[in-house]
Amino acid sequence: MLAAGSRGDVVPIVALGAGLAADHDVTVIAGDDFEPLITAAGLRFSSVAVTSAELISSELGVRWLAESSHNPVTELRRLTALMKSGASTYARAMAPLEGTADLFVSGILTVECAAMLARRSGARHVCAQMSPIRPSASPAATLQPWVRSRSSRLNLGSSRLLLAMTAGAFTFAGDELARAWGEAPPGRKGFVRAVLETPTLLGASPVVVPPPDDWPPTQVVTGYWTPSSIVGEWSAPSEVEDWLAAGPPPVYVGFGSMPSRTPEADLQVIAEAGRRTRTRLVVHSGMAGLSAASTDDVLFVDHLPHEWLFPRMAGVVHHGGAGTTGAALRSGIPSVAVAHIGDQPYWARRLHELGVGPRGIRRHQLSVERLGVLIDELRSGRFSENARRIADLARAEDGVSSAVSRINDWSR
Repeated sequence: MLAAGSRGDVVPIVALGAGLAADHDVTVIAGDDFEPLITAAGLRFSSVAVTSAELISSELGVRWLAESSHNPVTELRRLTALMKSGASTYARAMAPLEGTADLFVSGILTVECAAMLARRSGARHVCAQMSPIRPSASPAATLQPWVRSRSSRLNLGSSRLLLAMTAGAFTFAGDELARAWGEAPPGRKGFVRAVLETPTLLGASPVVVPPPDDWPPTQVVTGYWTPSSIVGEWSAPSEVEDWLAAGPPPVYVGFGSMPSRTPEADLQVIAEAGRRTRTRLVVHSGMAGLSAASTDDVLFVDHLPHEWLFPRMAGVVHHGGAGTTGAALRSGIPSVAVAHIGDQPYWARRLHELGVGPRGIRRHQLSVERLGVLIDELRSGRFSENARRIADLARAEDGVSSAVSRINDWSR
């Protein structure tokens, strides 16, 4: 299993790996910062010799993640530069994997590398995605649809164009791997071919991403991939429990692995929005460094399991990452996204379309006034019934078992 990306990319892969481990020997290749998570799930770990935090906190990473929400062209250019900078490292980690597995499971970032490894190894290959990338006419399954109200060939065209454009950012590691083996680099066409031809599982609820009619049977929406006991024996620090018990349910604000150039200014915006709306806040520090001394009105936390924390909130304001969006949906609590980059605007849109939260905003639009409006809307009660309904449906699904069953069928 090739698990490239941030925590939101790796945790679902680990959950899927734990499901596969009942019948398979599973090794997860990931950044060194995820070794404890992987080994705690009973899986073997192999390093790519670079951590996700190193990539995210690099100059290229910060420029992409924190400064691109205003312009998709700029976002793609900066993503391309970041992917190019790490290509050699990933290729060196992938090359020794030839012949080591009967099945390779990749994410979208490593789909081309895994396709080549599978071909040279005589192995199977399955792509495990967190967001829909395959072209479709359905707006609910299209990251950037032209027509949001209905299925349209314009959406099919826009999603094909998006796939072709992003291919240029994701081919570098595969091209490096091909050169190491003395092969011609597959380039953009190789990436697109791998996306379209590889059996693919989407780790999201079909309630959230309804499978469109124009996807083939080898593109399956399974339900979310969450560890069977994601909280396990974990218990919150007493100071967190005491703070939560000391007042009404707060609103969570956190942007996960998204960094910030201006954490102090961001903190002022968040704290002032809380004061104006008279709302207690739980603020997640994350890669943005949103940290200060806690008060009666604002609790600053590092990572706490979303499955434990979110149900205790009155609302959730997050960055719109696929993993955080899924956790918010399963919590039954209204949520909204302040989208930074990538697939995050899609998830922000789907939250609003599902009626579980207000219309999201982009990162560069964040202000005291806008955040205050979002907080008030989350607490209004307008979205509570839909949030509970979607959560009941999503929690009833067993995404890991469904995905494992498909993989086993495809591997025969």
